[in-house]
Amino acid sequence: MSKTCQVLALLVAFAGVGFAPAPFPKTQRQQEDPTDVTGTWEFELWETSGQRHQSLETAYQVEMTKESYVFVGKNGGHRSVYQMRLDPSFSPRAFT
Repeated sequence: MSKTCQVLALLVAFAGVGFAPAPFPKTQRQQEDPTDVTGTWEFELWETSGQRHQSLETAYQVEMTKESYVFVGKNGGHRSVYQMRLDPSFSPRAFT
């Protein structure tokens, strides 16, 4: 085999590797749901009628599940449970 053929074969081999398809995404990334909001949430801003209520921001947190959200007083005194249903017809997703 001539030197030109060897160089050409080497270039073709490197070009094939350079244009190879990207690997499949990791399976754990495919399973994560970006719309899943379950967990315990802290309030960043609690505002009513344009007025900020900083005392309420620090006094409460929300526990979210797929079926409900619960306002929980951090001192353990107050707990309000609300049922919710995701409405898939809205975009972005909404709940009632």
